[in-house]
Amino acid sequence: MASISYYERASKIVEPAGVEYSISKSKDDPGFIYVPSINLCVAEVATLPKGNWFDTQNEFHSKDQKMPTILEFVEFLKYTKEYFPDVYNGIIGVRSPPRAELLDANFKVEEKNLIINYNVFDENRKIVKKSEVIDENTLMENRTSELIPPLEARGGGISLEDWLNKSYTKQGLPTKKIKAGYLSYSCPKEELDTVFEKEDSTIARFFTDPNGFILDCNGSPFFRAPYFFYARATKQRE
Repeated sequence: MASISYYERASKIVEPAGVEYSISKSKDDPGFIYVPSINLCVAEVATLPKGNWFDTQNEFHSKDQKMPTILEFVEFLKYTKEYFPDVYNGIIGVRSPPRAELLDANFKVEEKNLIINYNVFDENRKIVKKSEVIDENTLMENRTSELIPPLEARGGGISLEDWLNKSYTKQGLPTKKIKAGYLSYSCPKEELDTVFEKEDSTIARFFTDPNGFILDCNGSPFFRAPYFFYARATKQRE
């Protein structure tokens, strides 16, 4: 299938009745979708970062942008599933070649507490760091989906639909009461499986591959994987 430009895609989208959204139609802009529930614009297309997770954060911040938090990613998936299914299916429906979207969530143990660090825009439109103890309702055990049955019939993991609809904490992580399903989940850990000697934290990323999906909260922030990791810019509305 021949590809079309961001400008051409945006110009062909028809606004659903009663729904407020905004897509940049500038030819030199990658295209952003306005998500009302979070009052943020999220890039229609994820890009290949040039470095590791920290490098990607710094590059986005230099442009007054950031990666989406887990909660913002949930809201983006919910919104695009309903109003922009081509964008949603580009994340969920295309699983080959394998890829992973980096998310703005960094987990670290501080004074015996498991902390989640992420970034938000303040009232002055500046990016500021927030640090919180992991919500007590967070599911803190791994769930691995089966591989044999058809995707929708698998168990062992968590329900993607339940996660998007209601079973997430204020930080976007799955709750303890989430239903079973085909989304594998690797929870944040208090003991790190370090890959790099200087490593003292992990990050979140959303994997898709021919076997299914994984919400992984144990990624290395220093790891680089060209043509595998993607990052999606998030910014405030102009």
